[in-house]
Amino acid sequence: MYQWLIFLHVASAFGFFLTHGATASVMFKLRTERDPERILALLGLRDLADRWMGLPLGLLLISGIAMGFLGHWWGRGWVWGSLGVLIVTGLIMSLVGRMYHMRVWEGLDPQGHPMRKGMTDRPAATSEELAAILASGRPQLLTGIGVIGMAIILWLMMFKPF
Repeated sequence: MYQWLIFLHVASAFGFFLTHGATASVMFKLRTERDPERILALLGLRDLADRWMGLPLGLLLISGIAMGFLGHWWGRGWVWGSLGVLIVTGLIMSLVGRMYHMRVWEGLDPQGHPMRKGMTDRPAATSEELAAILASGRPQLLTGIGVIGMAIILWLMMFKPF
């Protein structure tokens, strides 16, 4: 049973990184894109990936928690450290990334975002304002935070230092 949980844990991590990679790619591309139709298509792709990202993340957490019980790991610091790093990394990346994508949506089409339809009566941003919004994304920062967070988690899981 434990081996199957390891398999599910690793497979769900791959699934999470696959869906998450789509959102990261969109963020890198948005910085240089200026065609509104292409921006809308990229935002649609990002929203689609974001909707599916929760499934592998949920499986990752469930399998990790189950392995914590079956392996009697909950008394060890590394498992709590891994969970803490995952939560902190996820919160930082979600807050920064989502704020950016919402600004892009609102700049391009204030009434058009599926989550915010009819919530604002502001006009769309001018070309210059939209270019500034698009350039404000920080994909390198978010990528760095994600890579460092996942490297720490991987180190904790593999070497179990405490």
